[in-house]
Order: sequence, then structure tokens, then C-alpha cells
Amino acid sequence: FGGLGADRLVAEQVLRCIEPLGLEAAMQAIENLQGAQDERLVQKRLALQRARYEVSRAQRQYDAVDPANRLVAGSLEKRWNDAMAAQSRLEEEVADLMRQRPDALSEETKQTILALAEDLPRLWEHPQTAHDVKKRILRTVLKEIVVTSEGDSVRFVVHWQGGDHTELRLKKTLTGQHRYVTS
Repeated sequence: FGGLGADRLVAEQVLRCIEPLGLEAAMQAIENLQGAQDERLVQKRLALQRARYEVSRAQRQYDAVDPANRLVAGSLEKRWNDAMAAQSRLEEEVADLMRQRPDALSEETKQTILALAEDLPRLWEHPQTAHDVKKRILRTVLKEIVVTSEGDSVRFVVHWQGGDHTELRLKKTLTGQHRYVTS
């Protein structure tokens, strides 16, 4: 079988799956991911609040000890220093999470992405679209394609990354019936 027909068939199936509804689901997944990151941030902030309490408690204990009792004062000072180190580590982690936090998608950005999804078939077929971009898109959504020859047709089983399978059929090109035939 020829590669052009197979390419066209698989590309049509992929583009059908990347329609606006699919992109809306992807944007919803991005928003859910942002929610999960917000939960991590909340947990880190709670841990930071606990660490600040431990620092103030260790400081109060150190201030309350008799300076003449150097052994106890030394161990309390060590505990206070350890609590301050834990607090500064947590403050850095919270700052890192804040820096890594993606910006929320604006409504304008969402509409632009959805409009692009409607133009995707035209962009796919455009002569200036690079083949490596198409390959990258295909590798992102496809796991593998199993092809078997069955009589006068070819059977494609497309295995998607999410675990779904789609069966496609393509009629075989008859002998001598290719695009390079001349009169």
C-alpha cells in the first residue's frame, strides 16, 4: 500500500481527535493541574506556618533558660537554629512554587486556542507546515499503529496514548493505478 493514503487517513483521524472539544478537555486538564499546584502551595504554606511557630517557641524556651546552665542553653540554641533553618528552607520552597506556578489561561487565550483548533486542518495541509511539527504532534497523541493486509484492503489499528484503539480501513491501490501513471 502507498504511504500517501495511509498518511492522509491517519492525519484525518488525529485532526478529528484534536477538535475544539478535545482542546477544551486539554484546557480543563491544565486548569485542574493548576488547582493541584495550588493545593501543594497551600500545604507548603501550612508547613511554613508550623515552622514559624516552632521558631518562636524555641526562641521563647531559649530566652527562659538560666544563662548559667550552659548545657541546657546550648541544646536550646541548637534547637532554635535547626527550627530557623527549617523555616528558611520552607520559605525557599514556597517561593519556588510561586515562581513555577503557571499563569491562568485568560478567556482571550482560550478563545484563540479554540479558533486555532478550527483552523488546524488548513494549517496541517499548508505547504509551509514543517514535517517535524506534524511528526511531533503525531508522536504526542499516538502510541503505535498496527497494519495488516486483508484481501483488497489494509487494516490499521491506531493505539492512542490514552489507551484507546481505533480501527481504520484503506482500500489497496491496484497494480498500475498509482499517481505516476501516464497515458
